[in-house]
Amino acid sequence: MMTQNSKRNCPDARISYLGLGSFINECITAQNLHYYSVEELLSRYPRIVDEYLGTLEKDGHLQNDLNRSHNNIFNDLQDDFPHFTRKRRLAFSYIAARLPVSLIVKRIDISCEGAFYTMKSLMKNEIEGKNCARRDDYLDLLKR
Repeated sequence: MMTQNSKRNCPDARISYLGLGSFINECITAQNLHYYSVEELLSRYPRIVDEYLGTLEKDGHLQNDLNRSHNNIFNDLQDDFPHFTRKRRLAFSYIAARLPVSLIVKRIDISCEGAFYTMKSLMKNEIEGKNCARRDDYLDLLKR
């Protein structure tokens, strides 16, 4: 279980949440939107969240942020594992950003947390079995 203190010390989680917050604030300001709670924001403006986190159809700002902060790791993952589905690559980016499992399950549209952990384990096994230059980097990000 992650404590509040360990969340503060994790640069990737901080980057992803600060990035999402900044992106949402920029969109709200630019579009002159109004909301009264985070729940209302997420329900009324899901497109803003989709633009940042990405969807099964399109990468978002988070994947670009991962590439910037980890020397093109998301692009390298696609090159090293071209058979990984879009869902797996998106899950990888969410795991790397330390998004909560419950949110990941909803975002990638899988049935339950157990299915998510199975997907994560399969990705880890495939990465461990391949001799590629960034294998250790991929595994480090999957440990989160």
